[in-house]
Amino acid sequence: MSPTDLNVGTSTALVCGVTTRHVPSQADHVLAVEVAGELVLVDGWRSAWVLNPSAVAIWERIDGHTPLNEIAVVLSAEHAAEAEVVLADVIATAQQLGQAGLLLSLLQIYEPTRPY
Repeated sequence: MSPTDLNVGTSTALVCGVTTRHVPSQADHVLAVEVAGELVLVDGWRSAWVLNPSAVAIWERIDGHTPLNEIAVVLSAEHAAEAEVVLADVIATAQQLGQAGLLLSLLQIYEPTRPY
């Protein structure tokens, strides 16, 4: 199993129906573990993703109840960052997590990509 870095992007494109009002939820089969001070998402025995600090902040707020735009508002206020930039990062991260098969609500949108 080789880790794949999941980096937060700044693309504002809304891909395959992922919008600011989308309410993602973490997939049940994903285990989040801390390794050497970094959060790693493990998908069974097949793959793992190392999250950067921005992606960790987003992952921790994905609860199946909060829309992406509300996650962005909270993160923007916590980090005194420009709301538009944070929202773009939140959407891009949700897209990447969805493409990796780590979000239940995005499994219908994306065919998960596996690094194996």
